[in-house]
Amino acid sequence: MNDLYLLEQQMENRLDSYRMAHTRSVRDECLRLAALFGLSARDTALLAEAALLHDSTKALQIAEQATMAQILGIELTRDDLDSPATLHAITGAAMARVDFEAPVAVTAAIACHTTGKENMTLLDKLLFLADYIEPTRKFEDCVQVRRYFYEVASDLPLEKRLDATLLLSFDITIKGLFEECRPIHPQTIKSRNFLLKNS
Repeated sequence: MNDLYLLEQQMENRLDSYRMAHTRSVRDECLRLAALFGLSARDTALLAEAALLHDSTKALQIAEQATMAQILGIELTRDDLDSPATLHAITGAAMARVDFEAPVAVTAAIACHTTGKENMTLLDKLLFLADYIEPTRKFEDCVQVRRYFYEVASDLPLEKRLDATLLLSFDITIKGLFEECRPIHPQTIKSRNFLLKNS
C-alpha cells in the first residue's frame, strides 16, 4: 500500500489542475463514504489510494492508451476501442500496478470504475459511486445520482441504497449513450443486469 501523502504529490506532477481537483474530490468523497459504511482503516486507505490513482491515464489520447496497453501486454477488445471513455480504467489499473505497485484491491477497483463489473466488491462500488457523485461534478446526471443517494434513497438500508444508486447510474449512462447513438460497452450492461438480479 502506498503512502497517501506521497502518492498525492506524485499525482500532482502527472495531472493537470482540473483533473487533480477532481481526483482530490473523489478521494474526499471516498473517505466520506468509507466512514458512512464503516470501513476499516486499511480498507479506507485502499479506497483512498484507488481514488488518487483512478484517472492517472485519463488525459492520454486513444492511440497513446492503445500503445500503452500493447506495451503492457493488455489485449483491448473491439468493444473497448469503441468506448474510448472507458479505456483509462484499463490503462489506469495497469499503471497503478506497474508504476505504483498498488494492491490488487486497488487495481481491481480502478479497472471497473467506468463500466462496473459483475459481483463488484464494496470498494469497487464505492470508487465507482464517488467518481460519479463527487461535488465538483455539476453535470445533470451526476447531480441526479448524488441527490438520489444522499436524499431520495436515504431511508433505505445502506447496501440496498448503494445498489439502487448504482443501478440508477447504469440506467442513466445506458440511456444517454443510446440517445446519442453511441456504442454501449457490453460490460456496462452486464454489470447493470447482474446488480438488478442480485440486489
